[in-house]
Amino acid sequence: MKLFIQMGVGLSVATFLTGCDTRLAMPSGGAAISGSSNSSTLSPVSPAASASHILSGKKAYDSDGNVLTGTMAEQSLSSLSTAVPAGYYSTTDLTSIETGLSASNIKVGMQLFGITGTFTSDADAVAGDMLSGKTAYVNGVKVTGNIETKTLSNASTSVPAGYYATSTTLTTVDTDLAASNIKSGTDIFGITGTAVVLSGTATDPATASDVASGKEYWDSTGAKQTGTGGANLGAPLYSMAYRKDTSIVVPSSSTTRGVATVLEESVNATAFQDYHKLVPDPKFDTDGASSGTYQLATIAGGRPSQICGTSGTIAERISDCSSKNGVAAFYDGKNYGQSGEGDWKLVTRTENGYEVWRDERTKLIWSDRLATTYNWYRAAGYASTDSTTSNTGGYDARPGVGVQPNPPVSVCVDASLIPTLSGYQSFTTPSENDERKGNLNYPAVTWRLPTIWDWKLAEANGLRQVLPNLGMWFWSATGSGAINAPWMSFPSDGGIQYWANRNNSSQISVRCIGTGQ
Repeated sequence: MKLFIQMGVGLSVATFLTGCDTRLAMPSGGAAISGSSNSSTLSPVSPAASASHILSGKKAYDSDGNVLTGTMAEQSLSSLSTAVPAGYYSTTDLTSIETGLSASNIKVGMQLFGITGTFTSDADAVAGDMLSGKTAYVNGVKVTGNIETKTLSNASTSVPAGYYATSTTLTTVDTDLAASNIKSGTDIFGITGTAVVLSGTATDPATASDVASGKEYWDSTGAKQTGTGGANLGAPLYSMAYRKDTSIVVPSSSTTRGVATVLEESVNATAFQDYHKLVPDPKFDTDGASSGTYQLATIAGGRPSQICGTSGTIAERISDCSSKNGVAAFYDGKNYGQSGEGDWKLVTRTENGYEVWRDERTKLIWSDRLATTYNWYRAAGYASTDSTTSNTGGYDARPGVGVQPNPPVSVCVDASLIPTLSGYQSFTTPSENDERKGNLNYPAVTWRLPTIWDWKLAEANGLRQVLPNLGMWFWSATGSGAINAPWMSFPSDGGIQYWANRNNSSQISVRCIGTGQ
């Protein structure tokens, strides 16, 4: 290699390199040195760049040594771009260019420029589906809820639409929502009811004094009560003083009147003073009989006419009779009685019109008049092995010998309840009287012959105003001072006497009383 140095004016120095590597030669077209040109060329490259490959305004040499001036435009993106034109782009964060380029605007599960989408198009919530003041995006649109927060109170008559806090407990919202106010066995809002729901309306609802002491019952409001009354009577004994009426009150009328109990009379209570009088009026204060016509010998609405009470318990039979015969199946002694009568309920009315009633004060059931006339021994079910008559009212009561056939007869008491007499066969109970007992044979009802006290108490309770077929004498179980003549009752006018002998089988009739559930 040779080095040439030419000094010129102004101390310009030019250096000439000759004999060097041709790759260091001045490209063709390059500026001449000292007026000389160099035709040396660069080795060609492939692919060769062109002006469009060089940023606009920038220069480069091609393989022939020619100067290339770039034409490639410098570009940028904006939120208004709908295409990406050719050109140069500097490093750019796309999310800063396009604010709409966000996860909420990209389909869920898809990635776009490094952003994973969260947008869905299947949401369907509206303002009415969200709590008031709360917001959410539905299909890319912001939605503000309008569901109101609600509460319940004792005054609430309905449950309006809205949001109810989970802390709301219905039993604290309404104090009336309690087991004692819900029907027994019914669940409401998690509370199991204990209340007894009554059906129908009681004609004469019981009070604590009507129910035996210590026994529980439910009053007309469904509240449980405890009885305070005596154990002997099922209803209060009304005062037998006459009422302060100026005329006889008949059951078919709608008139009702006040009454006091014997207890209220004993303490001279206001109720007794208001409803009763101390001095009777001869014109009105009678037993109801007038020239043979018994003005009170009827029950409200007349006699029952419909067959009823043919099956079930006593309570079920009474209910059936009440349903089929209405007020005619009930005697309201408190309202219609002249002086302290009790209540009676129809137990059964048979196909042939026989009636069986229950005295609600004593709960004793009274049969209709039995079919055949019997002597006292057969009516009561009495027989004896004694051959003497000293203990049998003067008559021989051995079966098959005197007043009793063999086998002996028991009209009222069921034969199965009478022990077999030594040496004799069992008693028999005449089946011809079954219907007159309402077909309520033992053990449905345990029957017996009433004592004279049963007759008297039933008379006080209003028997004459209730039972049919009373115009005759009836046996009682009670003996008199004359051992051969027991007491008898003539209930149609309240008569009591003992003139007939126990062996009389032609003039005295039989009516049985019993108890049953």
